[in-house]
Amino acid sequence: MRRTVFYVFAAALLGCIPAGCRSQRTTAATETGRQKATEVDEATLQLEGLLIEAKMQQEAGNDKQALELYKKILTQDNRCAAAHYETAAMLLQAGALDSALYHGHRANELETGNVWYKLLLTNIYGHRYDHKAVAAMWEEIVAVQPDRRENYYQLSDAYLQAGDAENAIDALNRAERRWGVSEAVSLQKQKLWEALGKPQQALHEVENLARSMPEETRFSAIVAEAYMKQKDYRHAKPYYDNIARQRPDDEFIHISLANYYKLTGEPQRAMEELATGFRHPKLSCTDKMQILSTFYSTEEFYKTYAPETYALVDTLVRYCEDSSSYAMFYADVLMRRERYEEALPWIRLYLRHDSSRYEAWEALLICESMTQDSNRLAHDAALASELFPFHLLPHYLLALDAHGRHEYTTALTHLERCRKLGFRNGYLEAECYGLMAECHYRAGEPEKAWPCFDRYLELHPDDMGILNNYAYYLSEMPGASPAQLVHAEQMSRRTIEAEPKNATFLDTYAWILHRMGRDHDALPYMRRAVENDPQHSETLLHHYRTILENQ
Repeated sequence: MRRTVFYVFAAALLGCIPAGCRSQRTTAATETGRQKATEVDEATLQLEGLLIEAKMQQEAGNDKQALELYKKILTQDNRCAAAHYETAAMLLQAGALDSALYHGHRANELETGNVWYKLLLTNIYGHRYDHKAVAAMWEEIVAVQPDRRENYYQLSDAYLQAGDAENAIDALNRAERRWGVSEAVSLQKQKLWEALGKPQQALHEVENLARSMPEETRFSAIVAEAYMKQKDYRHAKPYYDNIARQRPDDEFIHISLANYYKLTGEPQRAMEELATGFRHPKLSCTDKMQILSTFYSTEEFYKTYAPETYALVDTLVRYCEDSSSYAMFYADVLMRRERYEEALPWIRLYLRHDSSRYEAWEALLICESMTQDSNRLAHDAALASELFPFHLLPHYLLALDAHGRHEYTTALTHLERCRKLGFRNGYLEAECYGLMAECHYRAGEPEKAWPCFDRYLELHPDDMGILNNYAYYLSEMPGASPAQLVHAEQMSRRTIEAEPKNATFLDTYAWILHRMGRDHDALPYMRRAVENDPQHSETLLHHYRTILENQ
């Protein structure tokens, strides 16, 4: 098989031997008989024999002998392009780049129309990292073979390697002028324009594709999205319209149009397109929830367009199977609308699939607290405190539950845990100190209660309920000092100034005045307290009678 291949090559080689590789053949003509005879020069036969022998040695892997033969040929005839070509190829393989370049150039100079000689030169220049010279050779190849499309692509790559992106684009433009717009060429030009920092020209390349191939909607999508990023909505719309014409059942074109209408100030049409896209069966409920949660900002979803977004979520959930993947999202929507009872089953659904997220437990505890489900609240708060011992809310809620059952020592244990954990950014700090104050007081530890009340009022100085309780507890303490009674009177006065018809506040103020021995001053406030008390509290009536008796 090797010999057959060689003879085919040898025949082709000899057929391609240029005039420079052949000696002139003499022609003798008889003047009388006009008979011509051709005499073959012995030198020509010898040269052709050397070429065949050199190629045979080359094929056999005897490069040294082959090179010697080619050298001999070139000594006899330095214009033998084939010998220069083969010599250059062998020298290239041996790494002798300078010599290879010399012989490659000689071959190309002798036969300027031979593409193979030019291709060898591109290879040699490539090994020399002379990318500009490679590009120049590809220009010569294109000139010889202008109808071969691949040559233009190679030329473009050569210019790109040479760092000449503009000429790389020009080579592709020349190909397009011959064969029209094509995906590969346009996308390559797009990348080149982007590399040059010219995004608008890059976009125009894809636009040409979109206009030439409207049925290929992905190009229209690329152009539309690019114009949307530039906030050039007017130019984006025709491409979206093309996609809608070509693929009216494409769910994502409706999502894109929804975004277009939202950004162009048509929220109702945006909502309509969104709803149309969501009706597509290919979109799962999880997909729809994900799209909806990212389509609007938090401000837009929960405030600006809240009625519409909430209604859309309700509709989606109605026709979807239960799924833990969007359960917390929908629970959050319900909680923001204060529909805590409805949110609870969604949170529990989520927790059945994943109980590792503290945020889900926190939402559960908040909903149970708002629905006053005290039994479930205590049970779930205990679970949460075990799973997440370093979070405050479960401990605080357990303290609140213990306080409600008059188990003040237990409540204080949980509150002390909260205090040791620390109140990051003030979270639950006031609530814990307020409850701590109540528990200490109820547990018969008033001296521990007062600092807690003081800390609470530092955080919430205008909480009239706490001011009232603190003042009343101070006045009721056996052996309260005059200074403590004055402090109580000052706090209580603030409450009646803030709410002059609050019967409880008026009663507290009157009773403090009584404890200070000022029953005459207390009586008008006590009367007003009774007048503003529709419940006719026994405590208020008792205080009223006591003050009257001390007049």
